[in-house]
Amino acid sequence: MGGRSPLVAQHLYMKHLRNKELVGRSMRRTEVLQQQVDGMTFNDVIMKSKKTIKGLHAQRERSDDAAQKEIAKVHAGKRRAIKKIEALQKSLTDPLEIKIRSDKVLDQALEKGSHRPTTYVSSKAPSNHSALLKEDAGDT
Repeated sequence: MGGRSPLVAQHLYMKHLRNKELVGRSMRRTEVLQQQVDGMTFNDVIMKSKKTIKGLHAQRERSDDAAQKEIAKVHAGKRRAIKKIEALQKSLTDPLEIKIRSDKVLDQALEKGSHRPTTYVSSKAPSNHSALLKEDAGDT
């Protein structure tokens, strides 16, 4: 477009901001020689970008939610494991539990026949080795 727009020219003329001779009262016309090619307009590009951003945002939210769920599962498993370990530690420090466990081990050893009474006799005992348990007395 060449020249000055009619609105600007009228404003300058009415306000006497320029000489009347300098103010152009005519306007040239511009014609489009070719018709525009059908394609994406700026509005189309903006709308497409907004849709893409919205989709990416939703995808990120879904992945964040999945990660948070996985983290919660791991933390819950960790808490369960810690409670289990603490319960085992507590049971191992309980004298009654220690007695029960040692009796079970002895019973298993007696059932398998791997129990040797000499291991429970002091070195000062006579050579005929007296049995410490009633079950051992019947075996010898």
